[in-house]
Amino acid sequence: ELDCLGVRGNHDFEVIRWSHALEAGCDAPQWGTEHYHIARALGKEDREWLTGLPWYVSTPEHLFVHAGFVSGVRLRRQNPRLMMNMRSILPDGTVTSKFFENWPWARLWDGPQTVFFGHDADRGLQQYGAAVGLDT
Repeated sequence: ELDCLGVRGNHDFEVIRWSHALEAGCDAPQWGTEHYHIARALGKEDREWLTGLPWYVSTPEHLFVHAGFVSGVRLRRQNPRLMMNMRSILPDGTVTSKFFENWPWARLWDGPQTVFFGHDADRGLQQYGAAVGLDT
């Protein structure tokens, strides 16, 4: 086993939702989803590890998150849904999971910690002053 850290992403979240639904005795979906099948196959230890993943990891110099942060909002006040799904912040401040070419959220991040993130492969490698997108 690897001794490593991870952060919760949108697909992890869906697998966790299905795990809880299965534990509660919910019926299988009429048309199986990949998340459902993964949840069914997970052992207890793997399910607990996945459920224990944090929304983000913070070190004195760096932050790690699946999708992103809203600049100007304290870390503890960030919305977990956005941390797993966001891609763009529009000029009017709307945060969205949609790809808007000229409006990546990372262009607005001003630190002080440098954030490393994924969930935005359409943009490829992103390098801003305090944000680095690694999804390529």
